[in-house]
Amino acid sequence: MARYILLVLFVVMLGSRALGVDLSLAPGLSIKNALLYLVFALLITESAMMEHPERAAATLQELRSLGVRLAVDDFGTGFSSLAYLQRFPFDTVKIDRSFVADMATNEETPVVLCAIIRLAHDLDMSVVAEVVETQAEAARLKTLRCEFAQGFLFGQPM
Repeated sequence: MARYILLVLFVVMLGSRALGVDLSLAPGLSIKNALLYLVFALLITESAMMEHPERAAATLQELRSLGVRLAVDDFGTGFSSLAYLQRFPFDTVKIDRSFVADMATNEETPVVLCAIIRLAHDLDMSVVAEVVETQAEAARLKTLRCEFAQGFLFGQPM
């Protein structure tokens, strides 16, 4: 079954490239309610969306209509725009690791994280924090209502 799922996702990824959208397949571990499970998602980088935004939006909508779940990766850095969350049909926002690492030393970072998380939730998207390495980071993210996290705290990359 796992091989079949990987094959289907690989075909979707190749098809998206043929349409001019560069999608990356990334298996990763997520934690929800202390249960560990494997999640496969198509992660879309900002650069892939910026090159041909109209074509990217159409392709992503077509993939979503087929039941493919879509995640915007490393949100909050680079060319991030709040308009992406409204324009593209994402299911998940993956918050860049720089925000997680900065939480303990910059008192403004949790405010920004809270705004991103609330906006994503208001748009019916889930949120994943990347590169969570300590219990303190995980606890703080939980208080900010970030429902998923991945990082060395939970396991090694696969």
